[in-house]
Amino acid sequence: MLRRVIPAGPESDTPSDSRRIPSGLAGMTAWCAGNVETKRLISRNAINKPKSRNFLPLSIFLLDFPFEIEYITLCKDQVEGQSSTTGVAQEKPWYHHWFGADYLELYEHRSSAEAARTIGWLLRELKLPPGSRVLDLACGSGRHGRELSRLGYPTVGLDLSWPLLTRNWVSQHTPGVQRLRGDMRTLPVKAGSFDLALSLFTSFGYFAIEADNQRVVNEASRALRKSGFYVLDFLNADRVRSSIIPDETRRLKDRKVTITRWVDVQQQRVEKKVTIQERDGTVRDYRESVRLYGLDELRQMMQKAGLTIRSVHGNYDGSNFNQESPRLILIGIKDA
Repeated sequence: MLRRVIPAGPESDTPSDSRRIPSGLAGMTAWCAGNVETKRLISRNAINKPKSRNFLPLSIFLLDFPFEIEYITLCKDQVEGQSSTTGVAQEKPWYHHWFGADYLELYEHRSSAEAARTIGWLLRELKLPPGSRVLDLACGSGRHGRELSRLGYPTVGLDLSWPLLTRNWVSQHTPGVQRLRGDMRTLPVKAGSFDLALSLFTSFGYFAIEADNQRVVNEASRALRKSGFYVLDFLNADRVRSSIIPDETRRLKDRKVTITRWVDVQQQRVEKKVTIQERDGTVRDYRESVRLYGLDELRQMMQKAGLTIRSVHGNYDGSNFNQESPRLILIGIKDA
């Protein structure tokens, strides 16, 4: 049931509007017509079985979603091609453009076998009983969710990218894995719905506004039941700064890929520019930008969200974290 729509702005920590939608599709349509952020929202029934891929990034998509929907929230930078306050054309953030077909090909080495090893270690570490509900934030094409479901853990994968959500869905569909398109700063799920929330493969620190990154942790915590786990798998900021590879060139089938990396010291972010050149000379440019959080900063963010750090690891084998570790993996538990 869609109870309300909250147009939430990235400038604030809390939703900016909580007006209720009138009952009935006609009433909802009329109400949405006067709101830039919500006027093209479509009903749940209309999106269970989409007939085409001509969808807006604004819309939240529910496909066989098993849990009650408490509310749907829309952030201002989800509005396609215009400012939600001025109506002036603006460029959308980098994560709207990058996570598509080119991204999937560049990272195709991230395999199901790798996902199985990661999930296997996590389940041994957490001792999570089968049947526990899992929320996979920024799930991509769903390789972790498929492994979780195979092992008996019903999983909801949330991502903003429609191309990633639909990647190989028919050929690799697994019962027990549900897909949800949405924004991880404003999760459209009822509080206390999950036993485990995951942010894997550096799917954190994307947002330019610090409060928005905190909102991701807050929302993950809200979605958890008491004593539920939140796993934040992040890069090791110290190692990134000391060993960054400034320039790289590789072949991607018959295309040339040039990658440039640098650290923005002032903004405390690691930046990446990816240029893909086709054989016919066509060029596509993409950007990545991730905030370089350290262990103490992430610990504070989790504490603010009501999560206590249970353990900290440096890789997917459960090793202890140190300055040379390839990863920084925090496991938090929601305070009872």
